[in-house]
Amino acid sequence: MANLIRFIKVTGGIILLAVLHIGFSYLLPYPFSKLNIMLAVLLLILLWKKDGTVVWIAFFTNFFIELYATTPFGIILFSSTISVLIGYWFYQLVFTDRSWYAAIGLTFFTLSCYRFLYLVLLFLASFFFPKISIPWQLIFPMIFWELLFTTLTVGLLYLIISPFNKKQMLI
Repeated sequence: MANLIRFIKVTGGIILLAVLHIGFSYLLPYPFSKLNIMLAVLLLILLWKKDGTVVWIAFFTNFFIELYATTPFGIILFSSTISVLIGYWFYQLVFTDRSWYAAIGLTFFTLSCYRFLYLVLLFLASFFFPKISIPWQLIFPMIFWELLFTTLTVGLLYLIISPFNKKQMLI
């Protein structure tokens, strides 16, 4: 029974996270709509729980987001899941200092990996699907705003929640 309740909680959380990510991207005004709420929450879960299950949560959350995306299926799913996996590895091996600036560095690195993989896969998909047009002049300002707002949000929220985690070392 406890496993069923945990499964329902995790599934509900995944669906809620996908709905929040899609909803805020449409409701917030322009530069603030580029905040990647899904990745911010996933990284905060990683920083709080220190567990690799966040990669699976990222996979299933991105699966729901992929259902509503205009890009070819799999580009967002692959790039986001792999970037969270790489971020998890870097969290375990490189960003071993559990401070707020390590959280900012991890967020910046993970989001940069996500956007790099996304752009590479989108560029490769444009060869196979000639109808895909990539607006390069709009992509780079969008990436800048996404990096800025997501990194600042994770840094601020991590600074707020870190005193409540007994295993955290806040510097």
